[in-house]
Amino acid sequence: MDYKNFLSGVSGFEWDSANISHIAKHDVASEEAEDVFFDTKYVISEDIKHSTREKRFVVIGKTIK
Repeated sequence: MDYKNFLSGVSGFEWDSANISHIAKHDVASEEAEDVFFDTKYVISEDIKHSTREKRFVVIGKTIK
């Protein structure tokens, strides 16, 4: 599946407190994590290893920082 096309209609992100504290452990703010989607060369794929109960994805790209 072309996940980039799938995500093309996304207008924003919703972060819960658990996800915010998880990425903070890696010294990343939610705004910086969202920057990856503005990198024209980002890569996204399904994270099958961690998708036991819900669809999860791995995104690799650059941030402004």
